[in-house]
Amino acid sequence: MSENISLNLGDKDGNQRFFASGYQVKNICNCRLVFGEVPLNDMAMLIHGYSKKAVMALDIASRVGATLVVGEPADIEELRLLKLACSDARINDAESAKNAGLPEGVVAWLLEGDRGRSSEAMCKAFFGIPRRASFDHPKDPADLNRCLQFLSSAGGDGKCRMGSLVPLSKQWAALVGAWDDLADCYDAETRSAKDGKRPKTYKLMQDTLASANLSQLPTLD
Repeated sequence: MSENISLNLGDKDGNQRFFASGYQVKNICNCRLVFGEVPLNDMAMLIHGYSKKAVMALDIASRVGATLVVGEPADIEELRLLKLACSDARINDAESAKNAGLPEGVVAWLLEGDRGRSSEAMCKAFFGIPRRASFDHPKDPADLNRCLQFLSSAGGDGKCRMGSLVPLSKQWAALVGAWDDLADCYDAETRSAKDGKRPKTYKLMQDTLASANLSQLPTLD
């Protein structure tokens, strides 16, 4: 197994930049990794120079503790292949989970899993970690997938705790009531999807929330 590549010791392309406002920019595999709080006025500058096909890699940003990770699709895939060091926050979360005796799958997910706000909200409701997590519910199939991945990491210990999500919000209560249908729909679309989109799952999520007299989600492009 290759060792983690520390982001504190330079990078593959050998350049780093610090800005007066306090954030830091590093270039790895032709991708731009931004750390720290970024003024809105600087965002256009930070994504300048990339094509219209460029993407923002939320999973990589979450793993390394970056505010923004942007690059061309092929470069982002190359970046994903690198064993980038996890952020201090992730390391602390995993250590807390290990000390609390949580399942090994949850410890591994906290350290290196594809985490988002809704999946972190699930983990906090189930196990109290990470403490800084919000109560966000999944809003699209990508969020739902991250939640499903977390549940898989928790094994049977996770599925029996779904009821702990109901008090978080009306949105969570509605989604928990339809969880099996949502998971089945997502799995079915995943097996047949060719473009990566899952409109049936998205619509089912909309309908589930609408049935609880909640505002509808934005229209799916």
